[in-house]
Amino acid sequence: MKKNFFLVFVTAGALLCSISCSKQDLTEETQLTEGPETTMATASTSSRVFFEGVNGHPMNQAPYTYTSPEAQINLIKSLGMNVYRIDLPVNSKGEVNVPHRLDRLKKAADAAGVTLLPMIATPNLENFKYDEGYYYRKGHALGSKFAKLYGEYFTYYNIGNELDNKCILSSSKAGDKAAHYDIKKFRRIAACLRGMNDGIKIYDKTAKTMINASWMHYRYLSMIEDLGIRFDIVAYHWYDEMEQLAKQSYNIDDFTKFLSSKFEKPIWFTEIGVRDNTGTGSRSVQYQTSFFNSFITKCRNNPQVQAVIIYELFNEPHLSYVQEQHYGIYKWLSLYTSYAPKPFAAERLKSLAQ
Repeated sequence: MKKNFFLVFVTAGALLCSISCSKQDLTEETQLTEGPETTMATASTSSRVFFEGVNGHPMNQAPYTYTSPEAQINLIKSLGMNVYRIDLPVNSKGEVNVPHRLDRLKKAADAAGVTLLPMIATPNLENFKYDEGYYYRKGHALGSKFAKLYGEYFTYYNIGNELDNKCILSSSKAGDKAAHYDIKKFRRIAACLRGMNDGIKIYDKTAKTMINASWMHYRYLSMIEDLGIRFDIVAYHWYDEMEQLAKQSYNIDDFTKFLSSKFEKPIWFTEIGVRDNTGTGSRSVQYQTSFFNSFITKCRNNPQVQAVIIYELFNEPHLSYVQEQHYGIYKWLSLYTSYAPKPFAAERLKSLAQ
């Protein structure tokens, strides 16, 4: 998630695992907790794989391209985290635009026991002017080409990003009902995602794919399930104002449990974050820390949740949208040359050192 789309809506670990990055090891461990028996009532924490990590943009955004891939992985490892979600710019041939940087990142991640989770954007939806078959073929071509080239790099694939926001009818719609979506747009998005999922699994038989949504848009994901699209993991984005308004408007104290009541698939919170307009004062110094600690604890305590991933590693002061400048858990002391942990990261480092 980048910009605070949710403002529009308003106006209308303890169980950290030490895991190998081997695809075989990851697949065998994950199979222990996946499938229809994985529910709040039946899932076992004894065999559970739990990922805790952070988002970043190591391929294409300045705070990251000025920082070596090795340094980024070292920071993640030092925080006791074991997953790094990254957006991968991919061309029409399925090729990552900066392959040498991905190779370095992968080598460092493997050495540190950190799993890379790629977010692969869908092909251009071109204003939804073509039929569903067209979007399926576009998605299939991208997914198959990408997996053919990089299937040995990854076990988990995040296909598309926040496409629920492209088919929601208006800011006044919560997203918890099918009637809240433009069905023509939805079906074309779903066709593209089906194609990506199918294409990836041609070349990577062990692939675990995930599709994400945010706010109360869980109905978007259940509609995708209803179409028979065989994705493996429910991914979700959850930010601090959503946590507050879920309690105020829906009497939901623990959204992880609410989401578990809607799906049988494993759940990954692939973005959690705090909207901060200033970068100063109690909101950034204290509130970010308390929100992260509280929500991460909820995720750990829910056996259906397999991952929680903070948005994001570094502040991004070069971006014009003010909230994006302050999402990081590390701040810049000197622009892109020296950085320091913000309170959440500092407290975590101190705790791990004890």
